[in-house]
Amino acid sequence: MNMQEHQKLDRTECASLFEAWGFSGKEKLPRIISFVGAGGKTTTMYQLAGELAARGSRVLITTTTHIRVPETGRTAQIAQVSELGPEHWQGERLLTAGRPVPDASGVQGTQKLTMPEGLDQEAQLARLLEFVDVILIEADGAKEHPLKVPEEGEPVIVPQTGLVVACVGLSVVGQTFGKGCFRFEQTGAWLMRKAEDPVAPEDVALILMDGRGAHKQVQGRAYRIVLNQADGEADLRNAEAILRLLPLTMQKHCAVTAYGMQTQERERAMIVRREMWQITCWTETGKRVLIKGAGDLASGIALRLHRCGCQIVMTELAVPTTVRRTVAFSPAVYEGISQVEDVTGICCDSLKVVEETLKQQKIAVVVDEKAEIIAKWKPDVVVDAILAKRNLGTRITDARMVIGVGPGFTAGVDCHCVVETKRGHYLGRCIWEGSAIENTGVPGEIGGYGIERLIRSTGEGTFRGTVGIGEQVEAGALVGYAGDAPVYAQIAGAVRGILQDGVSVYAGMKAGDVDPRCAVEHCFTVSDKATAIGGGVLEAMLHHETLRPCDVQPAQRIALVLLAAGDSRRFRGNKLLAELDHKPMYRHIADQIAACAPERFAQKLVVSQYPEILEDLNAEGYLAVENRDSSLGVSHSIHLALEHLEKTVTAICFAVCDQPWLTCRTIEGLLAGWERSGKGMGCPTCGGNDGNPAVFSRSYEKALFMLEGDVGGRKVMKRFPEDVYRFAVSDERELADLDEAF
Repeated sequence: MNMQEHQKLDRTECASLFEAWGFSGKEKLPRIISFVGAGGKTTTMYQLAGELAARGSRVLITTTTHIRVPETGRTAQIAQVSELGPEHWQGERLLTAGRPVPDASGVQGTQKLTMPEGLDQEAQLARLLEFVDVILIEADGAKEHPLKVPEEGEPVIVPQTGLVVACVGLSVVGQTFGKGCFRFEQTGAWLMRKAEDPVAPEDVALILMDGRGAHKQVQGRAYRIVLNQADGEADLRNAEAILRLLPLTMQKHCAVTAYGMQTQERERAMIVRREMWQITCWTETGKRVLIKGAGDLASGIALRLHRCGCQIVMTELAVPTTVRRTVAFSPAVYEGISQVEDVTGICCDSLKVVEETLKQQKIAVVVDEKAEIIAKWKPDVVVDAILAKRNLGTRITDARMVIGVGPGFTAGVDCHCVVETKRGHYLGRCIWEGSAIENTGVPGEIGGYGIERLIRSTGEGTFRGTVGIGEQVEAGALVGYAGDAPVYAQIAGAVRGILQDGVSVYAGMKAGDVDPRCAVEHCFTVSDKATAIGGGVLEAMLHHETLRPCDVQPAQRIALVLLAAGDSRRFRGNKLLAELDHKPMYRHIADQIAACAPERFAQKLVVSQYPEILEDLNAEGYLAVENRDSSLGVSHSIHLALEHLEKTVTAICFAVCDQPWLTCRTIEGLLAGWERSGKGMGCPTCGGNDGNPAVFSRSYEKALFMLEGDVGGRKVMKRFPEDVYRFAVSDERELADLDEAF
């Protein structure tokens, strides 16, 4: 399903930028605001200044680059911030200040101002804020272009900035990058576009949310977006297309604006008409969830998420064997439709039918044993609720968030989180490291009974029931047949579930369930267990988004280098392509890297002599670097990688492909800890032994280039041990590499 087809967009006309950005309520407007980007940046800044001045605030407009002198209002040409005092605001609420920019002949002109000395000094800013309410800073330049990608050193944001405002001119959509995007030729290579390519809404969205674009240097500050030049319906459609592609946290308070200009006697009003919309885009809760399995526990999860606004697709076998059929969506497979409490499930035989079903606020059930629909539907979250007690193929890379329900999964390895399913104190708990409690084969107690509650097949063949769900039975009562063998209830109570007629069974197979509490209504409502597990899944989804918001950028621009060029001399074969747990060795670490936050790596490279690896990872966005002489050792691979680094990269993380048990949690923990440490190098360690991956600040690039032979970065770390950060790992297997055939 196309993401745009199921998003809703709400347009709310606002009287001011202040309101459109959500600062008219409890949230306070930061006192220092920097404007970046292009396409109406200066006009937007003066508009906000006018709004604040009208509210009685004293406003200073200045710049860390250059700014156009306003045609109305007061302007002070000052060389140093220290020259500004309270007297400048006597009788005025708004002042533009800066040093005049000399013209081509060296004469100081009056059209533009540049940064006054001292603006970047904390003491001077603190002094200004004693008598100025808000400081607005133009922190970027675009030479009248509607779009910009910043180069090194841009934008110039003072550390005390509390809010960064990114501006874009909607007129850029349809223009070529060479014409409409400032700095594209110098620093736009990461966009993977050519100068003659037209700018599309998705390109604008990428620039707005990427740390190499308008989001550069935001680093935890408040962030707002203004899409200017919405002068017609086509522009509004482009604005909506851009916003739909942004993370929800960025969509929340975006302003789309239109300006009208007219000439007045002797002077032109900067803004005489303003239309402004606060745009809120959302996809219900922003979640498309695929649940593997459609049995009673999976359906309890689906019900809870559906009621929270998620769109749900469930996959099931062609012949389900669900006992609690009245509280499961699996019967839709053979009946076409199923009802669980107040929610309907529809069996869908195509993606088109899935889309229509979801639009009708129903749950889509598809016969898809291998969950191949994941590749087509692209869910935000995958929940494996098959309850097979083992992993039947779920991977941590199946979606941005992958949740395993019950035993058989390990958090951080094949899913991000595991939800406990065993009745008792830990039922429904989220497990972020490790696995759920192993299955004992003994069901939890209900009404004082455990295993006795189960109805088991006494033979082999086709099952046929003789009682209905909700009926009262006595201990020893006949409840059905397995082939010709009669099947009996072990205890008295209400039949809470029983297999559908016609399904094949084997001796000892679970065929039904009796509830000794005799509460008939329990037979038609989701159980406490399923509800608790559904709550755990919902908690995991929300917690994951809180920990890893998609618009928070790392402090460093780190390049990930996968070293995959070894000859495997001790392995007796090609180690990296050898199968381990049903996939090639190199895929294990590649999958863990893919499970890291998307914004973690500014660039990804793979250095290898093997075409299979280069081709596979290149398709996943890696820059493929061929090593044609692996006999020169690992240092040669390091040199090749360094030669292909982007200029904006500030650090390099080298990883090897023969650590199949390394987890994404360790990779992210190492890099986050290293960033906080302020040291130049970092590596994981366990029991006093250092391992890979290893991260190096680019200041060590020269030392890495000096390596020779089969020697890696460890030699550099030994030379400068005081500059090495070590991240403790509890499981020594994570750092183990495989040098011998297994």
